[in-house]
Amino acid sequence: MSSYLLISELQQRLNEELQNWFLEHPNGDKIKRAQPNIIIGQLPPKTGSMPSNATTQQRSDSDVPFILIRPLENTFSDDDPCLQIFNIAIVCGIHSSDSYDRYERGVEEIVNLIDKIALSIKKYQFWGNNYFNHYDKIRCTYGLPKSIDPYEAGLQADAPYFAAVVITNFVRMIPIPKSELNTVFS
Repeated sequence: MSSYLLISELQQRLNEELQNWFLEHPNGDKIKRAQPNIIIGQLPPKTGSMPSNATTQQRSDSDVPFILIRPLENTFSDDDPCLQIFNIAIVCGIHSSDSYDRYERGVEEIVNLIDKIALSIKKYQFWGNNYFNHYDKIRCTYGLPKSIDPYEAGLQADAPYFAAVVITNFVRMIPIPKSELNTVFS
């Protein structure tokens, strides 16, 4: 239960920290302002899409900008049975129409978004109702993971899209009394 509290709180804090962040890109003659949609797990299916008709799915509005919070790995230490390390990936995708003329504009936007996310995480030491500590490094890679296909992710190429992944660990010391560690259950 407390591991999901961490993910949920990460979503909540990122929503708060990024509430004034938006991306502008041309939409016809107008400028469209879009805030990141912060989702746990994966992007929702496109309108009209079903696994059986994935090749005939209807086109809908783009999902970008998006931020996906994905649990990667949950490790319980063999050496210290009270230690839990929870590895989380934050996958970001943006769409930048400006990049047709200035490719660096999309790079600038994704790098700025990653900076905001990293600073938001580093701003707090305690997470998930204080069950978890964050004092680990934050790693970032640019580009989508191989497991995300651009069309499945809603990144149809109306204009260049950019993506990045933030990966970091949260640590929990589980308060288990020593006497319970040596108890044999029948």
